[in-house]
Amino acid sequence: MDKELMIVLDRIATALEKIADALNKNQIEKNYTKQPVKLTNNYQNQTNNTVNNYKIIEEFLNSRNIKIKHIPLEEDADKILDRIAVYMGNNYSLIRSFYELIKYNINSGLTVKLDLKNKRQEEINAICNLAKRLHEIAFLEEYKYFNSPKYILYARPNRIPKVTSFFLGKWLERFIKTQTILLLKKINPNLNIGYLLNPQIKLPNGDDFEFDLLLSVENDIYWFEAKTGDYQRYMEKYSKISKILELGFERSFMILTDITPTGAEALRTIFYMNVVPIENFSEEFNKIIIKYKIDSHEQNNLSEQNTL
Repeated sequence: MDKELMIVLDRIATALEKIADALNKNQIEKNYTKQPVKLTNNYQNQTNNTVNNYKIIEEFLNSRNIKIKHIPLEEDADKILDRIAVYMGNNYSLIRSFYELIKYNINSGLTVKLDLKNKRQEEINAICNLAKRLHEIAFLEEYKYFNSPKYILYARPNRIPKVTSFFLGKWLERFIKTQTILLLKKINPNLNIGYLLNPQIKLPNGDDFEFDLLLSVENDIYWFEAKTGDYQRYMEKYSKISKILELGFERSFMILTDITPTGAEALRTIFYMNVVPIENFSEEFNKIIIKYKIDSHEQNNLSEQNTL
């Protein structure tokens, strides 16, 4: 009788666990899609004015005998994650210790502990700000920070696929996509910009591949790959694809979070891609896109025309 009772109790516990997981997942999706995380006016205006016409990209790929198999749909709610990704990318040196701790423990289901006692106040503020934002949209199940004298942060990431993929690298792809558009619109608000994020394609030899980001600026094509680790095993394939695309050094970027400027320079020479540490990406990209800049007089004229 005791054995049968234990079996029944075990089944009940399993059922309750499944119900709890389902409710938790539903709550995460609800928070993710409805959480009122406000975007700054500057961010909203510059990204909403961008019309994503990727016809130029499609024509370019066809000219290289590359066929598009699938283009993932983007949701309006993704703008929340885009903004968080931009914050992470532009403050990476400050939030790196927190991000790497979350990333390396993403599948453990355990609460992680970060000692901030020896961090600068700027780092503490950036890390706590990021953790708070992630907790608001339920990407962190748990977040607690104990101020002086402890300076200890506790966090536990959620483990649904969308959260896991975000921490394992999708945030960096979102950062590159959104940051490039912001930088281009700052240079020239009237640029014709299109992009494909994570398109699945078939190469001329029949191999399948997925680009991180393809961007069109007027009639120019840019290719971006973003890696938060383990980039070494991709280099040979990227080198081969670079030869197929024939975009040249200035329009083929690899953005890495775990490489020194010296290491990046060595990779540039070997693989003929513009390999850039994340901290230097905006500066490097600005050097390339300066050619699209319009002078203030021309910009004022365009603004007046747009208001007629």
